[in-house]
Amino acid sequence: MEKTASAIKYRLVVAALAVCALVLGCDGGTEKLFDQIKLLAEERTELKLQVEKLQGENAELTKRAETLSALGPAVRLDVLGRLASIEISGRSGLYDKDKDGTKESLVVYVRTIDDAGDAIKAVGSVEVQLWDLEA
Repeated sequence: MEKTASAIKYRLVVAALAVCALVLGCDGGTEKLFDQIKLLAEERTELKLQVEKLQGENAELTKRAETLSALGPAVRLDVLGRLASIEISGRSGLYDKDKDGTKESLVVYVRTIDDAGDAIKAVGSVEVQLWDLEA
C-alpha cells in the first residue's frame, strides 16, 4: 500500500514539474510572469486610488443630500436655480428616418439654461410649429 501511495506522490510531483516547465517555458517565461505581476500590481494600486477617490466623492455628496433634505421645501426651491432660457440645439433638423432618401422627420433638441448660465435638466413638454416663410 505504501509503495502505491509513494508511486502516486512521485507521479504527481513529476506531473506538477512538467506543468511548471510548460507554463514557464525555456525562453525567459519567469521574466514575463514577473512583468505581468508588476503590471497587475500597478493596476491594482490605480484601482484602489480610484475607489478611495469615489468613496470620498460619495461621502461628500451624501453630506450634501442630508443637508438639503434637512431644509424645508420652500427653502430648497429658493436655493435651486430657476429656468432662464431655452435654446434650440444645432443638432436639430430634418432627418431621413427610414433611409429612403427623403427627409421626413423633424427632430428638435432643446437645452434648458438656468439663471447661472448652466444647462439643467427640466421636466416639461414642448410644442413645435413649422411655418412656411415663403408662402
